[in-house]
Amino acid sequence: MSGRKPLPIIQQEAEILSDAKIGQSILNAIPDVAVILNDHRQIVAANQHCIDVLGLESVQLLLGIRPGDALKCIHSLQGTDGCGTGPACGQCGANLAIHKAFRSFHGGAGMSHNNQ
Repeated sequence: MSGRKPLPIIQQEAEILSDAKIGQSILNAIPDVAVILNDHRQIVAANQHCIDVLGLESVQLLLGIRPGDALKCIHSLQGTDGCGTGPACGQCGANLAIHKAFRSFHGGAGMSHNNQ
């Protein structure tokens, strides 16, 4: 299934993660850019390093968008629903890694979009 969750749902998911202060502390302890994605590959949390690298004022500006959209990938505009849905996305290392992680986590069930 392609598509995205609506922003109010994303904000609820983000609130659950931000309420767990230990989770945000662990995320911020990662020295590299790190994000947490929902089952539609939308960002629901990010570490401070990610926010700084992208030059953003807050994580709120990332909520609900996908990694390639956040990174301004040139291919994210080629798909029907942004990052992960364009013709080039089938060869994208980040997209393939996200798919592999989701399949592993969900026992091979895949993800909620059409570009696997």
